[in-house]
Amino acid sequence: MCLALALAPAAVGAQFAATPDDYLARMDVDGDGRISLAEYQAWMTRGFRAMDRNGDGILQDDELPPGVILRPSQPRTLDAFLANLARAFERLDRDGDGFLDAAELAAPPR
Repeated sequence: MCLALALAPAAVGAQFAATPDDYLARMDVDGDGRISLAEYQAWMTRGFRAMDRNGDGILQDDELPPGVILRPSQPRTLDAFLANLARAFERLDRDGDGFLDAAELAAPPR
């Protein structure tokens, strides 16, 4: 099982957003109708942080769900995970304004 699949239930849980507008509303901490990189990373790291039981920013083998084995290309540290999220954010930010709107959240990354 890959890390993304392992993180998905913890990140979304019972609060799965049905539409891009719902998803935006859940991520938009300051209520300005758009998602900053910081808001995106805060939302998307919820699963990582939940698994990192000792809070050291590193996923140890015993902190991973049963059956999950990280491949060498998958981030094991929070810093590496945040860097991956920053790259994903940049691909989603089609207009390059440094924020994501509901349409950008719904579109596939470029």
